[in-house]
Amino acid sequence: KGAYARTNLSFHYIGDFWNDRISCLIVVSGVWRFYRDEYYKGPYWDLGPGYYESFFAEKGPDDVVSSFQCIALT
Repeated sequence: KGAYARTNLSFHYIGDFWNDRISCLIVVSGVWRFYRDEYYKGPYWDLGPGYYESFFAEKGPDDVVSSFQCIALT
């Protein structure tokens, strides 16, 4: 286990501590888009509700998220 954070807000930049360090996440509701670059730019991955352990190892490179936003409510 490592550090964790909980939010329902979008972040154009997730901060120096979290930047390129997210490996696992839980989406409680909605559809969230996770971007490689800050300010919602670069390649992205869309995730709906679920637990994503080692998500980026399965669908893309690990530890690359720099920003994210909610794109749909469920």
